[in-house]
Amino acid sequence: MTKIISLLIIVLLFTYFFSFANDFTIEKINTFAFAQNFNTSEESIIIEYPYLYALTSHGLEIYEIMNNAHLQQLAVLSIRSPDRFVKKDNFIYITNLRNDIYDLFPICLYQVDITDKENPYIYNEIEFDETIRYFILQIYNNYLYLLNGYIPDRIYTIPDLEFFTSIPASIDIEKINDSIGINMPYANLLDIYDVSDFTNIQQIGTIDMTPIHGNCGTRYFEMLNDTILIAGGQSAVSFWNISDSANWEYISHYELDEYMIFGKNFTIIDTFLALTRFDGLELLDISDIYNPQSVDFIEYLIYGLASASYNDDLYLATWVDGIRRYKVENNEINFIENIFEYPYFHSGYIYSNYLFVQTFHYGFYLFDISNPDAPVEIATSLSNPNYKDLKGYENLIVTKDWTDYNYKIFDISDPLNPVLINTIPVGDYYQVSWSYLSFDDTELNTVYFFTVYPNTIIRKYDISEPGNTILLFEYTDLDGDSFFVKNGYGYLLNDINNYQNLYILNGLYENTPYLANTIDHFSEYIYTPLIRPYNNYLGLFYKSEYDETKFFNLNDPLIPTFAFELSVPSNYACPGIYDDILFTSTWTSSYIYDISGNPSGILETIDSINGFTYIRSIDFYNSGDNNYLFTIEESDIGVFEFSYSHSVGDEILNQDNIILNNYPNPFSNSTTISFSGTLNSHELSQIRIYNVKGQLVKNFELRTPNSEFMKVVWDGKDEDGKSLSDGIYFYKLISKNQSLTRKMLLLR
Repeated sequence: MTKIISLLIIVLLFTYFFSFANDFTIEKINTFAFAQNFNTSEESIIIEYPYLYALTSHGLEIYEIMNNAHLQQLAVLSIRSPDRFVKKDNFIYITNLRNDIYDLFPICLYQVDITDKENPYIYNEIEFDETIRYFILQIYNNYLYLLNGYIPDRIYTIPDLEFFTSIPASIDIEKINDSIGINMPYANLLDIYDVSDFTNIQQIGTIDMTPIHGNCGTRYFEMLNDTILIAGGQSAVSFWNISDSANWEYISHYELDEYMIFGKNFTIIDTFLALTRFDGLELLDISDIYNPQSVDFIEYLIYGLASASYNDDLYLATWVDGIRRYKVENNEINFIENIFEYPYFHSGYIYSNYLFVQTFHYGFYLFDISNPDAPVEIATSLSNPNYKDLKGYENLIVTKDWTDYNYKIFDISDPLNPVLINTIPVGDYYQVSWSYLSFDDTELNTVYFFTVYPNTIIRKYDISEPGNTILLFEYTDLDGDSFFVKNGYGYLLNDINNYQNLYILNGLYENTPYLANTIDHFSEYIYTPLIRPYNNYLGLFYKSEYDETKFFNLNDPLIPTFAFELSVPSNYACPGIYDDILFTSTWTSSYIYDISGNPSGILETIDSINGFTYIRSIDFYNSGDNNYLFTIEESDIGVFEFSYSHSVGDEILNQDNIILNNYPNPFSNSTTISFSGTLNSHELSQIRIYNVKGQLVKNFELRTPNSEFMKVVWDGKDEDGKSLSDGIYFYKLISKNQSLTRKMLLLR
């Protein structure tokens, strides 16, 4: 009797749940694996011994400089998209970067109290209404100067942060010292201003540095002493006597044979300058400023950014290597160590209970995420620094090997012990750089290779046997810039001149590809967009805030038809889809859409989330009834828990040639779901099982789609093998433009 009453309640709950649609909630539950990478070439390291302050992509980090010059981390204060910082007494002032027009966060000024080095906190905060993207920060005596070239500059008193005055947008003052600033109407033409009184700023002179620095802008200035100014451009560094503030006297300059970065491009180390070039660090002896001499050079793979020094140690901020420490002695500069907890993250892939994360040149990191609240790092043999450009597909991970110039395919069925099963030769550095692999869900044990260098090449390989792959065909008849394979068709997008043609190939199953259709002017993007497969859609997007993300229906694989456009594009990385919920990667945000049913037109968001830094990729993890989104960001990994419900009714009901049922029903231990009928050739079909909340609990992929009769056995367990509770469940057959839903009752 109790069982019957419970079932009646379940049926009533079912009716209630499906009288509403698309109840979506999401919240952030964790952030882990903080990486020490930097995004700006401006001031990002400040040293006031014994402390080093670093503004990484994740926020403010405070270190103690130990006796051996190594850094001991004391604290991390997370701040979203930090951009510039300055220090005065016991406060650090930080502004963030507004990444694009879709960024949900405004520009803010944060005043951070660092009295307790191990516990910094935001003491005060000012939010700005303008839709600008940045402020440059400068301190003049007891004033904080916020510079932006598009609106009037603002000046605040410190430390109380009271607004003091503003300066017209036509004048952007960059600091030389506490009483002199410059405005640069042109690259190397400097107007000199007296800024000793901000209520009465006066131009007092002009200096033209073009004869020394040419057309390359002069960007960074620093006083060597009370009278000598050093100016750093991209092609030269020059020395000036500014004892007469209005009339600067040229002393000397040093011209480089390679460009320096455009930003804080030199650091004073006693009688030396460390010049930050794109290809390495150059050591310049300035003991005689009338005759500066280059004495050493050290090359690096990835260029450095801003730097700071203490004694003879140089600490260089980098994009992917954290903080690099160098030692200057005996007229030489030598690399000592990289300092980071984690390097720059590039992408990720979840398989089973594990997250594989690719770095820029430290191989992969592996995390056990079975407890999303507390992921655990695990050592992996995939930490080879030559492995880059991770691509995951079911139980496989593909990576480019930048030493052997080939692709390596690993079986990660046991994530703790990846096994190399195949190698695909490529040729050289450029072909590796301009190529990628594509899988077709309907073809087991095959992979497609695509490159645009030296010309467009499409290859298909058999990877069924371990070892070297078998080439099945090579196709070079068409030019293209982006490619994927789906359901036996190849889609090749070719950029012409601000518009793109789409070529559709058939015959891939038979290894005899041929052009089956051409759609002229398929898209009109200024730059070449990317195409990728998403469920039964062709997705089209470009990494720009001004270009749309569009989806085309592939019901007829030879004639993709426009389905819908996202109101906010996925303009930094490919979007991800979890059971008809689409998540974008829009710089530091992810906009969320419900694409169930047959969406059309411009699709509006149902929610959004924010990361701390750029979202490089996203992936999903399911544990029982709990759904998780992992955002692999440049300097951390975010974890979000989300829930949703939407109707599991038929999208397109076609019962004429399909019979779908299960037996027994009700069932206690297992039930056999069977269908009979003819599906379109070569389709990948699925049987999905949902609970009454509309959540996917189990998915079966039907790998022999030409069969007229097929069955699967469900044991009442989810994807993780956990037994589900009694109640009503729905099973849905999905095959291209056909779908059919039935319900069943689990009663143990």
